[in-house]
Amino acid sequence: MAVAGRLRSSTALGLRQTAWRAGETTQWQHVRCMSAIDRATNARAKREQSRKTGLRQEQSVMGGTDLQNEILIPSTWVRPPLGRFPRSPSYLYHYLFTKGRDFLGRLGMKWSSKPGLFKPALYKPNTSKIVPMAKAMHVAMYEALARGDKAALRKTCGAVLADRFAATIDSRPPGRRYGWELVRYNWTMPWRYPRIMDHKLTPLQRDPRLSDNAHPPVLRQVVVTIASRQRRVEYDYGKQGGGRVVPGSEKEVDVVENVVLSQPLDRDTWVPKADWKIISLIGETTPEKWREDKELMESMERLHAQQTRNRIGL
Repeated sequence: MAVAGRLRSSTALGLRQTAWRAGETTQWQHVRCMSAIDRATNARAKREQSRKTGLRQEQSVMGGTDLQNEILIPSTWVRPPLGRFPRSPSYLYHYLFTKGRDFLGRLGMKWSSKPGLFKPALYKPNTSKIVPMAKAMHVAMYEALARGDKAALRKTCGAVLADRFAATIDSRPPGRRYGWELVRYNWTMPWRYPRIMDHKLTPLQRDPRLSDNAHPPVLRQVVVTIASRQRRVEYDYGKQGGGRVVPGSEKEVDVVENVVLSQPLDRDTWVPKADWKIISLIGETTPEKWREDKELMESMERLHAQQTRNRIGL
């Protein structure tokens, strides 16, 4: 009996050990299976993330070169009227220095567009056409904004400004429509608006979609100041509005706006690569704004110098 009991206990122990080993084996198989599933899932996720990242990088390359045309060139200077011109010798000096540098830059770009020493320059500024064009684009922009025409805004404005106006249109109350009308231009003396307040030409970075031998485009940017009287009104087309004018919404305002227009030029032929676009509406260059821009330019120059030193191993 004792021997039979020991045999039963040893048999039970062996069965328990066998069952434990079988359970352990099954558990580790499950763990290995789950690990394999996790690795496969992570690999798929990494491949998908890599694909999306590559797509975003490609889109940023393809779209970033177009967004280059919408940057506001540093040292864009819109002077205040003489009655409010800052009484600062440093401000006056940098204003004159910036305007002189812009003039020499435009002169140098025109000279570099000459195919030969005695041949005419390919770059034709046609400066006299800029102000009438800016006036027409200014009116088209506000009329499209008033009627909520996003497609027309994208024809007149750059992508960033058009998106901003589109967000404004989307935030309007339901049933509300707007009207806009240019009453007249205010020819404020002695400035005689509208007039060009800033005019720059600057080379852009090379487009990575082009060959290494292709020259980078040149960005032409002009600021036209427009002083005008505008009529604005709101209409209620809700259930009970019937298209009536919203009380207190109709008014005429006198505004002075600095309209920034931008156009890329082909460096080889000096033919415009795209139409003029309104990319921004900016304020006057106050002493505080000038100091901020100056500090930003200095920090960018230091960063560029550091990157150059790192690239050549200094």
